[in-house]
Amino acid sequence: MGFSIIGSNQILISHSSKDDNVISAVDQAFDGLGKKAYFVEREITGTPPAKKIDEVINESDGIFAFLTPNSTVGDTRDWIVFEMGIAFARGKKVYAWKERSSSTVDVPRFLEQITTYRDFEPTVQGMFKLTNELKKTAKKFYSLL
Repeated sequence: MGFSIIGSNQILISHSSKDDNVISAVDQAFDGLGKKAYFVEREITGTPPAKKIDEVINESDGIFAFLTPNSTVGDTRDWIVFEMGIAFARGKKVYAWKERSSSTVDVPRFLEQITTYRDFEPTVQGMFKLTNELKKTAKKFYSLL
């Protein structure tokens, strides 16, 4: 199934590279959509990370952010807030998901100001549901452009 060509046909995925279950759900959701889930760590570049992220967000149609115990601590949290801030400043649509079952996931206040987020469960069934939700969200996102 394909969509008409609008924008860059890519959405930046803001996440922790330690969250294999989230990465897998995103890959499965985008399979066959004709859109690209852009993972910065999958690209080899000689550009400084901040500059590369700025370029990618500028070229992307939006951003999907995932808040998990791995992504809301340390440097990863800083990068996710940075990515969401640039996306917001550029007028890009920001969608976010938060891992429900963990009390250690602290939603950055900034995120609460720019978008709402949906919960997901890190169980097998929860990840299947997340995959379907991501696919629906991407389809809806591109039908609105």
